[in-house]
Amino acid sequence: MSAPYEEAFKGDGSLSRHFIEPRNFTNACDDPIDPKKVGVVMCRTICLTLTQDIIVFGSNTGKKLTMRGCSSLLTKKGFHNRTIALFDRYDMCRDVKTSDLFHFDGENSQIVTVCSCLGDRCNGSQRVSGQIFLAVGTKCSVKQFGKKVPYYNYEYCEGEQLKSQNYIFEGEQITDVETTPWNIFIAKNRGNDTNYKQTCTGTLISRKHVLTAQHCFQKDDLKSGIARFRFIVNIFCESDTEKDSDCISRQVKSARKAKSFYFDPNFNKNELLETPGSDYVIIELDEEVPIRKHACLPFLHERDVKNVKSLTVYGYGKSLNKDMETQYDMKLRKYIYNDPYILYSKCEAGKYFKNLISIFLPKTGGICHGDSGGSLGFFTDGQRFNIIGVSSFGFGGCVFSAKFSSFLKYFPGTATNHFAQVDCFSQQIYDFMLKASE
Repeated sequence: MSAPYEEAFKGDGSLSRHFIEPRNFTNACDDPIDPKKVGVVMCRTICLTLTQDIIVFGSNTGKKLTMRGCSSLLTKKGFHNRTIALFDRYDMCRDVKTSDLFHFDGENSQIVTVCSCLGDRCNGSQRVSGQIFLAVGTKCSVKQFGKKVPYYNYEYCEGEQLKSQNYIFEGEQITDVETTPWNIFIAKNRGNDTNYKQTCTGTLISRKHVLTAQHCFQKDDLKSGIARFRFIVNIFCESDTEKDSDCISRQVKSARKAKSFYFDPNFNKNELLETPGSDYVIIELDEEVPIRKHACLPFLHERDVKNVKSLTVYGYGKSLNKDMETQYDMKLRKYIYNDPYILYSKCEAGKYFKNLISIFLPKTGGICHGDSGGSLGFFTDGQRFNIIGVSSFGFGGCVFSAKFSSFLKYFPGTATNHFAQVDCFSQQIYDFMLKASE
């Protein structure tokens, strides 16, 4: 523990009633992933680092107090199992209320940052180089994007407040394309000019650029086969549009081809779990689209993406709990994660959950087949959408077995949605968009 804790253990100190006295009182363990000279202890369970800000008269001093040790040897009364269960899959950090973490009496809203690592991959173990460390908030280096990129509507993304307008799996249907014009329906030609089939969803990030998932394309598609794809705007309620009373707008859809593209060469579609943070591709369209409102890129406006309470994801994928052969209905839907458990991985090179946003779901729901490449983001000023992630894959949220779906409700938190983190490849987006011809 940090040295200042030592006094609270002397005699019948307040901490001695709740915590097991540590072997050492030292400030050397204040960095959860840089152990310096702290001794190594093998944990049979998970190793936890608990960090607390020092607050004086309501002001944060910038200093911290830290506890570190095996989860079974820190507190005398133990931790809440439902909270600790969040930490036993990956090495991660998250902010937790003390009353949700400890078996204390009463409600306590004080926040503690809890970081975990598994077994002996902690405190300088020989295996630490292989750890997956997920941290709250992006850790990307600060970049400068001074030169304005063409086709990006800075006036819209930075302008005055807009007029606010009123499933993806178990989400809600979008009935008016005017409210979400940045969503792109991606279709691939199956052999002739009229036989197109939906493959994925994309996001318009300028009047001429689309951001989507790389796994939506076969290896040859990103070479000679890209001409077989169409990127369609203003498509929604496509099935029996004239008879669908839920559909409001009647805009004519328009299709564009790809002129050029950029993808991360480190991505491996056959080993998606190793490189999900590289699961993106940036498309330059052959013609700009006649749409003023595209998704905004927060890194161009220095917007905070870490403390957003509600996130929204969009997609044209499956919406019903049916078998895999169920046809897509070509209707755009959104799913809202209200105050979600969200983890931002570190922005760095490497495999296994790098450059990724992971959201834990309390039930089934979220992204499904066909939603890949869609946008995860948040709203500012009413209807201005800021993209922070690209839909990559999910575990347990989208299920096609009713029996399995009912089983999951007894195990909250078993479903996860994962997104490539836009901040981590913002420089690639910026450089590619700068090259677009005027």
